[in-house]
Amino acid sequence: MTNVLLEVCVEDAAGLRAAVDGGADRIELCSALSVGGLTPSPGLMALAGTFDIPVYAIIRPRSGDFVFDAGDIDVMRVEIDTARAAGLAGVVLGASRPNGSLDVATLRTLVGHASGLGLTLHRAFDLVPDFDEAVETAVDLGFERILTSGGAKGV
Repeated sequence: MTNVLLEVCVEDAAGLRAAVDGGADRIELCSALSVGGLTPSPGLMALAGTFDIPVYAIIRPRSGDFVFDAGDIDVMRVEIDTARAAGLAGVVLGASRPNGSLDVATLRTLVGHASGLGLTLHRAFDLVPDFDEAVETAVDLGFERILTSGGAKGV
């Protein structure tokens, strides 16, 4: 029999408390779920770090696509540092090339910066043209899990 874990995505302190009280096994911490989730505030990360449950913060500095430029990547590094300083268990990352394939160079940079933290690949995965190749890439980069809608392109 498979052990089922309950992971809950939350965007505020009330949701965090409700997820913990409701028996969540892991939390994905976000802000702005209405746009697919953005990096949570440093204060929310700090609060989440006080709970005895693994919390993974999404690292996504802006809404829209997952094609990031050098400025976005610099912001994401700082956000990873904030998650680490808050004592969170991991981060949720993703980056795409304009054709939808995973941006391996950007992901390698971010994964390297997140060394020591747990890693989840976010729904940028749902945009890839080749799921099998993307799974292999994610494994090679060190991701523990992949969040997916099964290929649905919308949020």
